[in-house]
Amino acid sequence: MSKARKKRDNQVYIKDIEEWTAAVAKPILLVAEIFAPHFGPCENMFPFIDELTTNLDNQGQADEVHWAIVNVSKLEDEKTAANAEDALKKQETKVGEKPKEEGVGGADGDSAGPGSAAKEPQEPDNEHEISEQLDMTIPYLEKYAGFNHPTPHYLFFRNGVVIDELRGANPPKLEQLVRKWIAIKDISSSVTTSPPADTVLTEIAPWCFN
Repeated sequence: MSKARKKRDNQVYIKDIEEWTAAVAKPILLVAEIFAPHFGPCENMFPFIDELTTNLDNQGQADEVHWAIVNVSKLEDEKTAANAEDALKKQETKVGEKPKEEGVGGADGDSAGPGSAAKEPQEPDNEHEISEQLDMTIPYLEKYAGFNHPTPHYLFFRNGVVIDELRGANPPKLEQLVRKWIAIKDISSSVTTSPPADTVLTEIAPWCFN
């Protein structure tokens, strides 16, 4: 049975790259929660995160941390649907095209003969090109698509920089990291080098499904 989550003002459910970019760029502490709802450990973390958020609220600290919730199953379904729609459109285009007859060197000079130059390659389908570009601009989509990777996974951001991460369902450790980074406002002395937000998931998560 699926566990319901409370909707809170400090949570955003990521649906596209614009929401992701806006969320991670903020100076406030952001925890990106990457999960798959069908995976038991992910659901088991929901009540704990609700309780943690309530406790922080009671202590006047709820506004000091935001959550970006990334449902990888939903992203994978949307990607599959988009690819299927793209393939269908290309198939319909091919069906609608008239086949060209092979010429035998007619008098008009338009037909291709044995010595004719090879045809120039057709330009890439524009819609397919656009969909490929969109996939590449959503950094977490490719690396976290599919289910052969450990979830849940938590990435901690401040000002677009990854400052920490937690792999797997570990409530005490998650609370420890959240409280630690709420207390540390200046990350310059605590973080040495981190990749920018648009490349982080390919840089620090090499174990992810390719």
